[in-house]
Amino acid sequence: MKLRLLAILLFALPLCACTVPVAADAPSGSAAIESDVEQAAPPERPDGALDWSEARANIGRTATVCGAVVSTFTATRSAGQPTFLNLGRDYPDTTGFTAVIFDDHRSAFPFDPALEYDQREICVSGEIRPHEDFVQIEARSPEQITVIG
Repeated sequence: MKLRLLAILLFALPLCACTVPVAADAPSGSAAIESDVEQAAPPERPDGALDWSEARANIGRTATVCGAVVSTFTATRSAGQPTFLNLGRDYPDTTGFTAVIFDDHRSAFPFDPALEYDQREICVSGEIRPHEDFVQIEARSPEQITVIG
């Protein structure tokens, strides 16, 4: 039995002697993937843009505020049915920053802002205003919001 198994292994071994491409033989860089679509890098933060954490110190100023959207919420039972894009800190943390889009301006957006901007890095431009204990910019059009990541 051992002799038969050895003969089978010795016979099968030459059949398996095939060449396998080595990673060094494969194309690398842009030649590795051929695509007709050139991927553009997302825009960077504009010069002079504030980080979300700096917005509170700039209340009353018209500026561009950037940061990661950590949560979104549309308050369908509140007056104006606002959509909140919370940057930096999640609601109800008052140290965060919020971009707010009211229902009467949401139709200017060809998409649902709560879905489109969730978990994205954005910049929003406008007047930084206080609202209760929060700091926010009201976005009335998609041109005020730029996705940067």
